[in-house]
Amino acid sequence: MARSIACILLIWFLVTQSLIADTNNQTGFRYYTTSQGLSHNFIDCMHRDSKGFIWVGTWYGLNRFDGYQFQQFLVNPTHRLGISGTFVYSLNEDKWGNIWIGTDKGLDIFSYQTDSIRHYSVF
Repeated sequence: MARSIACILLIWFLVTQSLIADTNNQTGFRYYTTSQGLSHNFIDCMHRDSKGFIWVGTWYGLNRFDGYQFQQFLVNPTHRLGISGTFVYSLNEDKWGNIWIGTDKGLDIFSYQTDSIRHYSVF
């Protein structure tokens, strides 16, 4: 009997502590759409780089978020900040801080050193 009461008290304590911790948690979410500068509302991938920027790959381009606003990188292979494809499927950062961008038309690399994007066709 004493064991059952101790078990019930332990469960009650754990449940109430998790509820209290939940109400004290100040973590929240903000939703961003095209109205706030995102290039498209459908997102395929995200990556936070070593500089703190959040990169967002969408169905219509790439976006870099600095915590306040988005910078868009849209399809324009001839422009130094244009990407090769419309759909951005994957993002990653190498040990030199370059951002690798996988699109539907090939592979791109954003370099902070040159502030430009290089294109590599895989087709």
